[in-house]
Amino acid sequence: MNENRKFVFNAYYAIEVLYFLSLAWITYHLWIFIPQRPKEIYEPMTYFGRLFAPGMPSLLYYYLVFGLAYISNILLLQSKFKNILWIRVLHVLCLLWINNETWSFGYLSHVGHLFILSFLVAIFIKRKLPIGDEIKTRAKTYMVYFGTLLFTYTLSASWKIFYVLFDLVKGSPGEDWTAPKALLYSSANGHALMNTPFNWEASILSIPVLPEIAFWAITIVMFTAFLSAINYKYFRFTLFSLMIFHIMNIIFIGAIFWIAPLVLLIFLFPYDRILKDDFREMGQGIAHINPEGIKPL
Repeated sequence: MNENRKFVFNAYYAIEVLYFLSLAWITYHLWIFIPQRPKEIYEPMTYFGRLFAPGMPSLLYYYLVFGLAYISNILLLQSKFKNILWIRVLHVLCLLWINNETWSFGYLSHVGHLFILSFLVAIFIKRKLPIGDEIKTRAKTYMVYFGTLLFTYTLSASWKIFYVLFDLVKGSPGEDWTAPKALLYSSANGHALMNTPFNWEASILSIPVLPEIAFWAITIVMFTAFLSAINYKYFRFTLFSLMIFHIMNIIFIGAIFWIAPLVLLIFLFPYDRILKDDFREMGQGIAHINPEGIKPL
C-alpha cells in the first residue's frame, strides 16, 4: 500500500515539475535563435514539420509560436487553468513545432523525444492529487503513462538485440555493439568530433570484458523498461539506470542528450520525502475512505 501511494504521489508531482522544465526548454530554444541559420539548408524531416512549417518560417510566425508556448506554459502552471484540455493541446503542439524547427536542417534526431512524449501522453491525465478509491484508477493510469514513455527504450533495445542475433545467424558475430572494442571506437569517434581529449576514458573502455558487460546490462534494463512501472522498486531502479546511461553517453560518447536525464531525474525525485505533510494527508484520505488500502502494484 505504501509503495502504491508513493508511486501515485511522486508521479503527480513529477508531471507538475515538468512544466517548469518546459519553460527552461522553451527559453533555451529561443536563445539559440534558429532563424539565423541559412534558409537554403532548411528541410523539415517529419510529417508534422512538413504540415506546419514546410518552408523556413518567417520571424513573425517564429515568435508567434514561441509566444503561444510561453503563454500556454505559464497558464498551465496555475491551478485555475492546468486541467483545461485545449491549453494543454496547444502547449504540446508548440513544443512539437519548436522541436521540429531544431532538427529541420537536414538532420533528424531523437534528442528530446522523452521530453516531448512526457507532455503528449499526459494530455488526458488529471492534474490533481487523487484521494480514496481514485488512487486505484490513477495508479493504473500512471502505469500506462510511464509504460508508454519507457517503451521507447524497449524499442531501442529490441533493434540492438535483433542485429546482434542477426549477426550470429549469418555467422559474423562481433560486428556490432558486442564487439570488444565497439564502445572504445564509438567513444574515440565522439571525442574526435568534439575535438576533446580522449585519455582516461580510453583507459576505462579498454578494460577487458567491461564494455560487453555494460552493453548487456543496460540493454536488458532498456528491454524491460516498459514493464517496470508494474513494480515500484524496479521502476525506480530502471529510471536511475537510464539516467546513468545517458550521463555516461554524454561523458564517454559525446551524445549530448541532456534533456533526457533531466526528465528521468524529475520522475525519480522522492517528492514524498520533501513534501511529507502533503503525502501524509493523502494517506489519511485513503485511510478514511478506503481503510483496507490499495493493493501493491
